[in-house]
Amino acid sequence: MASTLVTLPREVIQRSGQRAPFDAERIRAALQRAGKATDEFDAAEAALLTAQVVKVLIHRFHGEAPTIEQIQDVAEQTLIAANHLQTARAYIVYREQHATLRAD
Repeated sequence: MASTLVTLPREVIQRSGQRAPFDAERIRAALQRAGKATDEFDAAEAALLTAQVVKVLIHRFHGEAPTIEQIQDVAEQTLIAANHLQTARAYIVYREQHATLRAD
């Protein structure tokens, strides 16, 4: 039986196309800020959600570099799956607002 090694992405592809080191702490910080903004969950829950996001990234990208947008999509889906719908809604709106700002 052959085993497949699953690894964490080493890099992410930024919106500019440049590559940067993968940093799960940035995901955790973003989720924690979102949870605090809506008062829906605390730092401990943000850490659990981050672990789930990282798990999905490992399996979906097999060590390849995801884009920032792909990481945010997984974070959004994770919030919805965890039934943090108020935070997911706020996260989606935040992403849309920043996409508009970047376009201007």
